[in-house]
Amino acid sequence: HYWSTIPGGIDTWEPANDPIVIAVVTTTPVCPFIAETPAEIAWRIFRAFPLAVPDPSFEPPDNGITGLPTYVATADPSDITHIEVLPDGRTMEVWASVALLTVDWGDGAEGAFEPSRAVEYPSGGVTHTYVTKTCTAAYRENHPFGRNCHPTLEAYPVTASFVWAGRYRVGGPWIDLGTLTRSVTVAYDVDEVHGVLQP
Repeated sequence: HYWSTIPGGIDTWEPANDPIVIAVVTTTPVCPFIAETPAEIAWRIFRAFPLAVPDPSFEPPDNGITGLPTYVATADPSDITHIEVLPDGRTMEVWASVALLTVDWGDGAEGAFEPSRAVEYPSGGVTHTYVTKTCTAAYRENHPFGRNCHPTLEAYPVTASFVWAGRYRVGGPWIDLGTLTRSVTVAYDVDEVHGVLQP
């Protein structure tokens, strides 16, 4: 509303308009409220969860060996659950769990694994065999075996990712929310072994 003597406005000096003026001055406008749907609330909760990133360890621990498998192990995080009371009084459950462990081995190869398979050597199932070793630029240029090195890398950037899956329910069946990915990248050097004839 606005006050004006122009037709369409309110003439505040006209005593007959006092009830209208009082109503305008003393009434607080009501802002439109758009309630979140249960899915929107569940997604907000899922995004707020402290979703763990992998903490990979390698075998061999310091340097991989070309032609031999490298093992990656990482803890399998526990599921995260939350109970929320909705504005209408219903109870909603939100659940997040690691659905998949993916590994980008840094040499162009990638793999997807069950998180429970990421255990230590020799039982682990998260493995990869490197073909080319990594070297410093000086080694590549000056050493007789420098030609066997990766042309640019001093270590492979290995990226391990947890794919967290979220779901929720409000007194009924579980409904999928989608996934969120949490990743970590570790530099991993790979060497090669040469046999040497002994006299």
